[in-house]
Amino acid sequence: MVKLGWKWSLHWLVVLPLLLAETPNLYANCKAPVYRVGKNYDYTAPTILLDISIRPEDFTREKLICLANVLKQKYRAPEVSVGIFNSYRAAVNYSPLGVEYTENAVRWASMRHAEYYYSTEKHEEYLLLVPDALSVGVNSPFSTRIDLPVTGKPSCKLQIHDRCLVTFDHIAATSEDGSGTVTLTARIEQSGAVSDVRIPDWGAITSSQQQALADFAMRNLRTWRFEQSRTKDEMRIMYSLEWVHTPLKDGVEVQFMLPDRVNIKMGPLEEPH
Repeated sequence: MVKLGWKWSLHWLVVLPLLLAETPNLYANCKAPVYRVGKNYDYTAPTILLDISIRPEDFTREKLICLANVLKQKYRAPEVSVGIFNSYRAAVNYSPLGVEYTENAVRWASMRHAEYYYSTEKHEEYLLLVPDALSVGVNSPFSTRIDLPVTGKPSCKLQIHDRCLVTFDHIAATSEDGSGTVTLTARIEQSGAVSDVRIPDWGAITSSQQQALADFAMRNLRTWRFEQSRTKDEMRIMYSLEWVHTPLKDGVEVQFMLPDRVNIKMGPLEEPH
């Protein structure tokens, strides 16, 4: 065994703090997006429960982490829970969906694309990115939990070219939406919007079922929105829709296999246990 002298130990006592100090923190001086409080649930004290809105283009990892820092400093409470919407009207009118709900209630709920949570008792602080606002929860296959604080750039479950997919319309096909597979191409703009959605090979559409699926897939892909970037990115993606006899939760099972595939299964509604 090699024994290190006291001079070597002293050297590391001096150098180690310097190395730790040089660890990059991308969010130390970041600028948080402007937000508007839509609803403040006063009856929840001492817990702070809010619904707020930010601009759709502000749904990026960096800006949401900056926003979380601001919320933590402003709302000092044992527990803070903030729903983050891309529409002020939705933040004002939102209420959790129950057994019965109106079309407008679904509309407002579909615009809740992030959540900030902090609890001193549970020793938890995190952001939840919710691209499909109608498939919510930490255990959603689409949602990404970012534990705070962070120093580097966290990854997200759904991304293409290192750009998080931050919003898309809930996928719930019907019998009118066909079956089979169809391939689409599109462009992700600098703003994050998806444009120029096309079927590159219309000759591959050989049935009315594929045509219906193509129409459904194009409508859905146009609703996707990614993080902003300085570049435009091309994408090519296959939608697959299969009808099965196996009962499924909510009658649908959607699997994203980015960057190039979305698998959808539709079937009978699973009976509650």
